[in-house]
Amino acid sequence: MPLVNTRADALRLEISDVEITGLHAVGAIPGVVVLAAAGLNGPGAGLLRSHGDGASISWRAPGSETSGTEVSVGTDGSYLLEDGEDTDKWLRVQVYADYLLSLPTEATVYLTDVFNNGVGHDNVTAGESTSGNVETYQITLVNDTATDLMNLKCWIGDGAENIEISMDGTNWYRPVTEE
Repeated sequence: MPLVNTRADALRLEISDVEITGLHAVGAIPGVVVLAAAGLNGPGAGLLRSHGDGASISWRAPGSETSGTEVSVGTDGSYLLEDGEDTDKWLRVQVYADYLLSLPTEATVYLTDVFNNGVGHDNVTAGESTSGNVETYQITLVNDTATDLMNLKCWIGDGAENIEISMDGTNWYRPVTEE
């Protein structure tokens, strides 16, 4: 199902077609499931709130004083909710409209860090590493919009000698300069 609104969450990281997230979310209001939370939210407690007849919702990130703009969610679908102080602090939610309460409600959404989130790959034991075993997996950057993303830069940090990037999935490079 296509997203109703795609903004700050347009670029996604995936391994084997499974989205990689940096935060786990626990908690929601009836009829809403949190699919992903921007890493800039940071760990902590945010607030998910429905308004009026329950068919519009907003997000307030941990540590923020201001909820974002109310988003109309009267039909089933995925929606992006942005914080009122920083639109890069967002939640992507799935809404099941038949289960929304028809009155204002709110819920605390607890965000916790996710560590070792390499979906779809195997750990290499010390014995396997000593014998030369290598595990390879691919992280894919996915543009989830119909618009081209421009000026995207991907950097590989120091100490990551075995990491390479590719624009086509066939030719792999380890850039050492911006060019």
